[in-house]
Amino acid sequence: MRCFFTRRPPGVGSGALALLLLCATESGHPAAAQQAAACQVTHLVGSAILLRDGASLPLAPGTPLHDDDQVVTGRNARLGIACLDGSTLVIGESSNLSLSTFAALAEQTGGNVVLDLLEGILRLALSPESRRERFEVKTPTAIAAVRSTEWITETAADNTAVFVIDGTVAVRSRAVAGQVLLQPGFGTDVPRGAAPTEPKRWGQPRVDSALSRTSLP
Repeated sequence: MRCFFTRRPPGVGSGALALLLLCATESGHPAAAQQAAACQVTHLVGSAILLRDGASLPLAPGTPLHDDDQVVTGRNARLGIACLDGSTLVIGESSNLSLSTFAALAEQTGGNVVLDLLEGILRLALSPESRRERFEVKTPTAIAAVRSTEWITETAADNTAVFVIDGTVAVRSRAVAGQVLLQPGFGTDVPRGAAPTEPKRWGQPRVDSALSRTSLP
């Protein structure tokens, strides 16, 4: 079963999170247990929950992650994820990320990886040795495709911003034709219903803001 929430579920307080953790421990998840985890949580600042098969579970360092899991972070939160192929992810505050096709990160080469960033900000650093047939981050307005690089994607309802730290990223609209190729230090915006803007070197304040919101302490 695949769960998609455009906003985080309301009313999940600390007591509810503890109860959810107890239920998860008692009931288990046979399908997830049989699937080797490609990645796991390494850092958590603030609060975050995992949506899996209709259940809401609290996240903590050491939590394994699987295909179709969905991660939702709270206000002022940061979540770090490490994968077996050496790639890392940092999910910023108030973000909603679906790990739609994720299992390939258990291996150095081959396979497809597709992440759906429904809301918020995400920073990825792919392992230089990692080679994929396809690696895409989809948002409501854009698709960013890469092979080996480090970049930041931020999305809201009507716009997606992509900024490259290292490597090269191809960005295209989900609504109209047109694609741009981003080099390090350059970014683009993809408004709803429009093509990506021409690559532009971001000013230092915008760069610093994106980096600070996707950095772990």
